[in-house]
Amino acid sequence: MNKRKIFEVEMIRLNPFGANTYTEIALPATPYELANVLEQIHITDDPIHSLEIVNSELEFLPQFISENVNLYELNHLASRLSELYQWELDCFEGMVMMGAAQSQYEPIAIERLINMTYSVEHCQIAYEAYDNASLGRFYANNGFVPELEALPEKIFQWLDYAKIGKEMRENESGVFTPNGYVVQDGEIVHKYQSSDAIPTEKLDYAILLRVKKSYFDDTEYDNDLIAFLKLPASDIYHCLFSLRQCRPCNQIKILLP
Repeated sequence: MNKRKIFEVEMIRLNPFGANTYTEIALPATPYELANVLEQIHITDDPIHSLEIVNSELEFLPQFISENVNLYELNHLASRLSELYQWELDCFEGMVMMGAAQSQYEPIAIERLINMTYSVEHCQIAYEAYDNASLGRFYANNGFVPELEALPEKIFQWLDYAKIGKEMRENESGVFTPNGYVVQDGEIVHKYQSSDAIPTEKLDYAILLRVKKSYFDDTEYDNDLIAFLKLPASDIYHCLFSLRQCRPCNQIKILLP
């Protein structure tokens, strides 16, 4: 299943002796797609001179990503984000807002952003709370303020909910986002280490094909047998045998990744 795209990125290789070369790529991308786009702008071992996020599904995020971010790590962040449920993305936004406040709204290290995606389970979000008053009302009405338990319900209409919410938010270091109130109930895990996403070996293929057995797009004859073929290849028949192919090859559907 294809992952939804999180970032659209423009890359430019500066050429002081002629025209600059540039290209675009949507992230997350496959390893082959990354290798292909780097080849398009003639980048091998040289650093990317310019990488700019021109569009993002998460509009709040690009401003907190350094312009010197590594392409592979940015792709890893995009891959992680594409796997999260909506409530997890909402919690992630709150974590970014909390991290931004601590860093005086400077860019956040890509390693920390990636580790935030592994830490959303340690967050809570109250969609009903969007300011101090609504937060105070939410906490008071749901029994999260022990001091109010002994009060009769008719007294609640005279409570200063804004003051209660402000005090709770400051004590918890929570934040309001466009989606609600987010608070952490645990530390950010350290599952990802810097540069873990950078490949240490080159791809061992020029083209990667996904081969699926089918019959002229008639799903009645399709099955779930799939094989991957690296080109150039020396043993194509082994790939076909893995599909238990006994009919002509034009009954094989070949899909580019």
